[in-house]
Amino acid sequence: MKRARLYFYLLVFCFSFSSIAQFDKSKFLQEFYKADNKGKVKLLAGKEYWEIQSIYPKIKDTLEKIRTKIFLNSKSKEAKFLFDKIDVHREIYLLRFSKAVLILENSLNSNVNDIYDSLYCYEKLKDACISLSNLNKAIEANNMYDKLATRTADKKYTNKIIKKSKIYDVFGLNQQAIIEKRKEFAEEIKFKQHDTDFIASYYNDQGVYYNRLKKSDSALFYFKIADAIITKKLAYTSNKPNYQFFKGLIEGNMALAYANNGDYKKAVPFLVSDVYYSKKVNDLESAFNSCIILSKCHIHLNQLATAQHYADSALELSNSYTQPRITLKLLLIQAELLDAQGNPSKSVLKYKAYLQLRDSVSNKEKELQLINQQVALDIQNKDLEITEKNKLIKNAEIKEGKSKTFKAYLMAGLIIMIIIIGFLFYVNKSSKKREYDLEFKNEKIQLQNKQIEHSLKEKELLLKEVHHRVKNNLQIISSVINLQSDKVKEKKLKEILAELKLRISSIALTHQMLYQNGTINHVLLHEYLQNLINQIDNSYENEKIKVNFNTNNKAFIINIDTAIPLGLLVNEIMTNAFKHAFKDKESGTIDIVSNINGNNVTLIIKDNGSGLPSDYQEKMDNPTSLGFELISILNNQLNLKMDIQNSQGSQFTLNFAV
Repeated sequence: MKRARLYFYLLVFCFSFSSIAQFDKSKFLQEFYKADNKGKVKLLAGKEYWEIQSIYPKIKDTLEKIRTKIFLNSKSKEAKFLFDKIDVHREIYLLRFSKAVLILENSLNSNVNDIYDSLYCYEKLKDACISLSNLNKAIEANNMYDKLATRTADKKYTNKIIKKSKIYDVFGLNQQAIIEKRKEFAEEIKFKQHDTDFIASYYNDQGVYYNRLKKSDSALFYFKIADAIITKKLAYTSNKPNYQFFKGLIEGNMALAYANNGDYKKAVPFLVSDVYYSKKVNDLESAFNSCIILSKCHIHLNQLATAQHYADSALELSNSYTQPRITLKLLLIQAELLDAQGNPSKSVLKYKAYLQLRDSVSNKEKELQLINQQVALDIQNKDLEITEKNKLIKNAEIKEGKSKTFKAYLMAGLIIMIIIIGFLFYVNKSSKKREYDLEFKNEKIQLQNKQIEHSLKEKELLLKEVHHRVKNNLQIISSVINLQSDKVKEKKLKEILAELKLRISSIALTHQMLYQNGTINHVLLHEYLQNLINQIDNSYENEKIKVNFNTNNKAFIINIDTAIPLGLLVNEIMTNAFKHAFKDKESGTIDIVSNINGNNVTLIIKDNGSGLPSDYQEKMDNPTSLGFELISILNNQLNLKMDIQNSQGSQFTLNFAV
């Protein structure tokens, strides 16, 4: 999906890049060392961190000395606000958005001097909250920026006002973006009735939102209006290259709508046009996206040679980019094309590469989000600690002042009385000091204990929430597989999807039990196996097969690192029994027994079916099916000893230590 203002953003990026190239680091260092302390801080606050990153180690010590001097000896809000700006630039560059939010909120409460300082804080706060996926806080910061910028009437600030629809767009809330965009258009059209770019951009953006919602007919309605406006503009404008690009962009979006409707023949000419004009203005990413869709269209049209041509073009264009999203699109279309060409083995390799990269990107995003949350918690705890310490220091200063006043009054008396009272005061002061020191130390210890207890509870809650979210995500994946299975007609593929769903469910069960039982990383072996066995039994719904489970120790626990591979292993063995052991029998029994001796576990899974095939040992050593391969992998992962007997049914005996 492409925006109507994309070309404008490309020009802005080029301008920004040229400004980076013009930054003279040597000259900056000369100015920095010549300036006084206030000038040094102003110079640094006026630069983004990526500009000074390479020279920051050289000036860091000087900067910290100035910081210490100002925060200890000065009450100047201006200087403290400039340090806040330096810190915010650094934290945002390092992707520590939670810390940036806390600095900005503290600055708004304590250090801003005027409306322009507030505008800076709200702009950065909005960007950080968007990066943290905090919609409500991002909208709140944006509304405050809007109010203040409108009050200044300064184009430098009013031009940076972000519409609410754009924020919804960033968060992928397309339905809300459509509604908000209509409101904004109704308000602005009064003043922009003759602005064809504004009107065409509105209809193109609305089409993009509907395309994302898979409402292709509504999307085409808006795209056709936008296309008609730009086509009319091309008849008389002198700036034809930019408007030809704009038209190609709209037609590319129309093509995607046609492709979503399955009308691939209509989509192809629009996409070809989009590739041509995108290359003409050097928008290679737009051309890449259209080549991907063209390849997909020709696959559906069974024109595999042409599909290969556009896939190769996309590969060539992708060499200009390193972003994971580009590689993901390329891997997926290559997998689809190889499958259509009758090369499933290579297709699977491409698809595996796609899944690995997608999971890697997803894991990095989740890891960064958890790190930001932890940083926020740590900073809040440290702020509380600093506040408490400041209170104690102020109390000590008040007591010391009273003590000095009292001594001054005593010294005004008679010399003899002064000597006596001075002696008594000295004794009294020493006693009070010891009491005060003991009291202060006790309070400090109690405060630290409370903070440690509070921190542990928060971390336990965080871990529980992680297990809950992992379980929910796995259930969503399971539901998606279920939906896909309903649409699949091939019996073999249905069976594969059902097995995949059971494997995912066995993993989800572990996280569900950790969340429900309130434990952090361990579950009861008996309860876990009982739930897993019931889950597998219920999924097959075969009343002719009876499943029995017994154990000699219901209180034995295992950790999550053992539970997940063990659950997958039990799932594979039981699933094979349900599928193959009783094909030629009217009824059957599967017995599962766990014997626990100290830290050693013996798990027996036995059935009275037709037994394993005669070449089962060869298949275990050189697995040709996913089931045998998984059993072999999980066996190695758990480091267990597995004994298989194939007489009067099959029996798997698993021995492992916990």
